[in-house]
Amino acid sequence: MSSTIEEHHLRCEQTVWRVAQTLLSADRSTPIARNLNLNHYVSESIMKLMYLLVLISIWGTVFASAPDTRLETSITRRLSVGINPLKPFMGLPNIELEYQLIRRFSVHAFTEYWAYNTFLSPDETHPDLVIRTGPRYYFYSPVESANVSGFFAGIPLGYVWFEGNLHQSALTLGAELGYKFLLGKRFYALPRGLLTYPLDSDKILPGFEILLGVRI
Repeated sequence: MSSTIEEHHLRCEQTVWRVAQTLLSADRSTPIARNLNLNHYVSESIMKLMYLLVLISIWGTVFASAPDTRLETSITRRLSVGINPLKPFMGLPNIELEYQLIRRFSVHAFTEYWAYNTFLSPDETHPDLVIRTGPRYYFYSPVESANVSGFFAGIPLGYVWFEGNLHQSALTLGAELGYKFLLGKRFYALPRGLLTYPLDSDKILPGFEILLGVRI
């Protein structure tokens, strides 16, 4: 009986040893290993980026929340509605809403939909639906007003949807930098540069556009 138990323990030890040797000697140059290493690197990089962006947002909120009763009470027309006026000619109706929460800090939501074709329409690599939303921090205001304007940075999160290629649809992480020009008391122009990273891709997509809008 004891001999049988010892043989069983020996076989278990040999099995564990072979598994350990296999794991330690795995070929890291194989496609599977490379993909695992790449996925780990991308995930780690995204987590670091998200951590940095969260820190920036927290500090931006802290500075934006600095007490200034005079300016805080003078905030008017917190809601802004804008569009890219060129995209409807490309078959892409679009709209952006921005709401000012506190001084220098706002949130926005943007969407566009490929509704029809024109001779200016993009090729099939363009998604049928784009949705983005996220916070914006305005570094300073060039006019004596508590309403946001001037240089800003944003962290848009979103989703792109392809009707014909659903496997290309993906969540996106982005960064934007722009300037909000006030045109009189209600209207504005907002040029911005945008970097978009689909989370299931290894490409970063740059973009630039100019929005025209009105503050309500």
